[in-house]
Amino acid sequence: MHSSILQTPLAHDRIRCEVCQWRCELAVGEVGRCRVRSHHDNAVIVDAYGLVSGATIGPIEDQRLWHFFPDAQVFSVGGYGTPLVPPNVASEALPYALLPEKARELSPERVVEFAQQRLCRGVLWTFGDPSVAYEWTLDGIKLGRAASRFTAIATTGYFNPELFAQMAPYLDGMRLDVYGFSAQSYKTLTGFDDWQSIFKIAAEARQKWNIHVEVALHVTPGVNDSDAEVAALAKWMRVALGSLTPLHILPNRVGDVQLDDATVQRLVSTAKTSGVSFVYGPAPHQITRCPNCTWVVVERSDGPTQLTGVIDDTCEGCRTPLGLRTSLFRRNVRYELASS
Repeated sequence: MHSSILQTPLAHDRIRCEVCQWRCELAVGEVGRCRVRSHHDNAVIVDAYGLVSGATIGPIEDQRLWHFFPDAQVFSVGGYGTPLVPPNVASEALPYALLPEKARELSPERVVEFAQQRLCRGVLWTFGDPSVAYEWTLDGIKLGRAASRFTAIATTGYFNPELFAQMAPYLDGMRLDVYGFSAQSYKTLTGFDDWQSIFKIAAEARQKWNIHVEVALHVTPGVNDSDAEVAALAKWMRVALGSLTPLHILPNRVGDVQLDDATVQRLVSTAKTSGVSFVYGPAPHQITRCPNCTWVVVERSDGPTQLTGVIDDTCEGCRTPLGLRTSLFRRNVRYELASS
């Protein structure tokens, strides 16, 4: 039985779980908003520690990390729980949100051993959000780095900043899943008010810890699909993360309604003109061109991804830096952020 890594006793036998930004205050027997932490035996218990909701091996491109160890085989694994339960959506309708009666169990040691045995270059913690499955993810990330595997997470960014700072030294990459760039979009799609704190986590990851960050914007028709909102996100990325940070624009379906291709391409164009050099739509295989000379530097297809025009992380044609992360031993390489 694992207890929460950070919790605060309160009056009247209540305890506040401090792991994610909801900071649930739980009475005895109550379950947190994540549905995988509960108050028992005078502590917040991590009911889902080591329980696996999904595991797969494949190209890292399948996980929408396209400038991070291109064509590497990655072991993608995740637990249960999500900090996001959108208004008017039951937890039961969300993947990986609730613990089943039976679930597979993998210790952090076994996760890393499996990655090594299958010759995976790294491990990606995804599916259930690592901001909720924090303790298990942190234990695995530390072991992964010790075993010379790259480490990455796919997350909504709802970390307690204090706990993210404990994870960051061992973390190489992050896909940040975002739901807009305004209070209205986040309130509508996630029920969360303090949306800016999510972006502060990403900025700290990039600026303080030199973690490779890619942003995936999940676009919902009629909510966060305006040019103004996408432009605001892109401008923030240029300043806080750097213009070489990839942005993936991924449409969400609402009933029978989904963004048409023309709208997606318009948003891609808006993001590019707002200062982000690498913007991708939902298609699975897209080439990457040098933002300076348009030389094809990365080719993606049904087969292996190929670095066709890259020399030491610069464009072969004009030597422009590309911001690719391809080595564990280049964590001190930094790319200039915009000043405004």
